[in-house]
Parts: sequence; structure tokens; C-alpha cells
Amino acid sequence: PLVRALYDHPDGCSEQTASRLLPWLYRPAPRLSELLGEAVSDEQRQQLLQQGVEHLLSMQRVDGSFAMWNADGEEIPWNSVLATDFLQQAASRGLSVPAKRLNAARERLLRYVREGYLLDNGYSDDPAHSRLATQSYAAYVLAQHQPLPLSALRALHSKAADAKTPLALVHLGLALHQSGDAVRGNELLAQASQRQRPRNLWLQDYGSPLSDQAWQLHALQ
Repeated sequence: PLVRALYDHPDGCSEQTASRLLPWLYRPAPRLSELLGEAVSDEQRQQLLQQGVEHLLSMQRVDGSFAMWNADGEEIPWNSVLATDFLQQAASRGLSVPAKRLNAARERLLRYVREGYLLDNGYSDDPAHSRLATQSYAAYVLAQHQPLPLSALRALHSKAADAKTPLALVHLGLALHQSGDAVRGNELLAQASQRQRPRNLWLQDYGSPLSDQAWQLHALQ
């Protein structure tokens, strides 16, 4: 039902586009046919994914970040990380993603990691958490491509008390692991296992307890 709901979603902002297409990256056409209750061919699956990549890129701003609806819109940091995450995964699975555009997105994410003042969290009930969560997610996405400077990651580690969700700690813990600091990485993963998302706060990451668990499983596999 969740895959069907995502597929049928009428809007197409940067968050919705990435969220809608992620299941299509990891499910073959026969399985998608079962999930959606309608026939899906390999060609249709490939075409939808490639169209999604192009639609997402139409929302990329000149600085490498992503807006909500089009490239002239306001920078949305969380959506920028999610869009980059999707494009990076799509490229790794054989879809055509221009290297120049993906590199521009990665460069913007690296600035997020190093320069937290870039992150406007005015719509969050907990700006400190939302800033750290966005930086941690950016660090995790970048660390899938290459190790990050440990000085930047350790600076984020020193702010781990700001995290209100287990997912933020998992993202930062894995980034530390993949960049060479397993001790601090394991510390954050252990903390994450004892943390639950507060249900009464809007944290600007489109999250829920269920989605936090799903993203953690995806990251830890």
C-alpha cells in the first residue's frame, strides 16, 4: 500500500519525486507489478526512473542545491540532501545522471557539513536538531562516495546531544565509520538504539517512527 500511495501521489516536488521513485530503484518490474496491482514492464520501469531523474534535476539550483518545485525556488537543505541521495543511488544502479550535476550537489552538501549556518531551520520545532540531522544526513550521503574530513565529522559528533531522532545518530555514526573513526561511530550507533523519535515535534525531515526504522535498515544493510 505504501508503494502504491507513493506511485499515485499527484504532486511532484523534490521530496515527493525522490520518495516516490526510491522503491523503483530496488524492485524489479515483476515485483512492482505485484505491489501496484498492474502490469509494469522493464521498459516502463526504466523510463519512469529516468524521467524522475530528469524531473529532479529540473529543480536543482545554480549553487548545486535543490528547491521545492523548480530551479528558481528557495533552497531547501533537507530536500537537497534527499535529492542527492536518490541521484547518487540512481547513478550507482545504471541510470544516466550527469556527473557535473551530481558533483555540484555533493559540493553543496559538503558545505552543509562544514558550515551549519547555511541551514535555515525556521520551520522546525527544534532548529538545533534539524540542523544537526541535515548535516548528518549530508555526511552519510557523501561518505558513500568518499571519506570525509574527520575534523568536520568530529565537530558534528560534539553536538550529538542535539539529536532528537535515532536516524540522525545513525547517519552520523555511519559517516564516521566510513571515514575512519569507528570508535565514535559505534558510540553513536549505540545511542541510536536507545532513542525514539518524539511524536509531538515537527522536525522538518518528513519523518515518522516507521520511516526512521526503514531508513535505518536501508543505511545499515
